Amino acid sequence: MDAGKLKTYVEIHRRTLTADDANEAVPVWKNIGEDWAWVRPLVCRELFLAQSVREDVTHKVTMRWRDDITARDRLVIPEPDNRPSRTLEISTSPVDPDDTNVWIEFMCMEKHEDT
Repeated sequence: MDAGKLKTYVEIHRRTLTADDANEAVPVWKNIGEDWAWVRPLVCRELFLAQSVREDVTHKVTMRWRDDITARDRLVIPEPDNRPSRTLEISTSPVDPDDTNVWIEFMCMEKHEDT
């Protein structure tokens, strides 16, 4: 893996519970970190193979090794010029592709505002 491919700045968000004005627990997404990632849409054969395991995946993400990311988290890609951010929900548990604790990879599904 070439570190030069990590060109997309991402925020890592985790769902947490917080109290609202009525002291009711409400879920919110909290930023737990930022990093650079290689985010690429799945195409043709890769998409077919990934969807045979999980039908909703749309992207594959590679990052430097981190042990704090789970399949319950999501990535937010801030966009310039006040455009809406892109959100990628992590669909699979992160894996270490070469068992060296240098990189992690996982599949994601892009979420749109209306879904």
